[in-house]
Amino acid sequence: MSTIAVIGAREVVEGFSLAGVVVHSARTPDEARQAFSNLDTDTSVVFLTEQTAAALTDLLPSRRDVIWTTLPT
Repeated sequence: MSTIAVIGAREVVEGFSLAGVVVHSARTPDEARQAFSNLDTDTSVVFLTEQTAAALTDLLPSRRDVIWTTLPT
């Protein structure tokens, strides 16, 4: 079964865990890059904060198996 993940500042993303989403807290661009690089292979959808998406622009195309979207602010 595929999993859904979210990457971003803890205070923005922690509530997603209540819905069974895998939460990756990342405050800095380096933390965001590390979290994205460490996604499980069965991850199929990733929600990103706007800051996280900006930090991952060069990495996002590397995972063609992942659908990603930015969270509205």
